[in-house]
Amino acid sequence: GIKTAAVTKRNLRHSIQASGKVAYDPDLYNALTEYQSAVGAQKQSADSPWPDVNERSLALVKGAALRLRQMGLSESQIHELTRDPMSAQNLLLSQGDSVWVYAQIYEYEISYIHIGQTVQIQSAAYPGRSFRGLVRSIDPSLSAETRSLKVRILVPNADGALKLEMFVNIQIQAELGF
Repeated sequence: GIKTAAVTKRNLRHSIQASGKVAYDPDLYNALTEYQSAVGAQKQSADSPWPDVNERSLALVKGAALRLRQMGLSESQIHELTRDPMSAQNLLLSQGDSVWVYAQIYEYEISYIHIGQTVQIQSAAYPGRSFRGLVRSIDPSLSAETRSLKVRILVPNADGALKLEMFVNIQIQAELGF
């Protein structure tokens, strides 16, 4: 009753299942617009003859950038999201070609998540349909209550199927190597 087979080498994967929702995030939107306003004010005050004005406007930019970094955005993401004033609209309105999806990843699975990772998303509203997204940011601090991190995923949504506050199921395949 014993069978033998040839040894094959293959990649191992760890599948992470998480719950999430399509983002309605006025706090992040406000932080982004605050940063955009501070950068605009700094540019306007750059030619000011008073050094205090320049110092204060620079302090406002640094403070707003710090708030965004505390919310899990990297320096490059801050600049990318603030280049276009309309880019953050999808945090408040169901507009544009993409939406943000927030997933809660438990502490013991954090090491499997990284920026740029592909994510599969399903919604009960669309049985059998799968959406693909990319992990764009990972919060720097763990929630003490849930022992999880918020992961932000950017998902193409050209047809507007995903609506703000919609609950979704998320699956992430983490490559473990050979």
